[in-house]
Amino acid sequence: MQLSIHLVCPIPVEFDNLYSHCTIDISNNLFDSCLCGAQPVKIGSTYFDTLPSAYIKALSGDTIQAQAVTFSEDVVTFDLNKNIFLWGGYNCFYDDNPDYTTIDGALIITKGTVTVEKLIIK
Repeated sequence: MQLSIHLVCPIPVEFDNLYSHCTIDISNNLFDSCLCGAQPVKIGSTYFDTLPSAYIKALSGDTIQAQAVTFSEDVVTFDLNKNIFLWGGYNCFYDDNPDYTTIDGALIITKGTVTVEKLIIK
């Protein structure tokens, strides 16, 4: 008789300082699925909820990394005199960016420069 137990973690599970809620199948010791618990934007090791909040804290030359999610904001305005990189499409762990980040709204750049990669503006 083979015993297979399917367990859903009731509390967050930590992976490299990111918290995820995971479904674990004990029969094969694999994580079946993980829901990303990390905030969708980061600079270095600091996480943010929105692109504007990351932009405000960014220093000139910083790279803002965004997960492959859709930000529903009417207008995202970058209006500070700094040069930043905005790289989108990252997975939950920010170790690969195979997809695209979407801004469902407008992106307005009035000062500085923003170099983008894997960003869709609708």
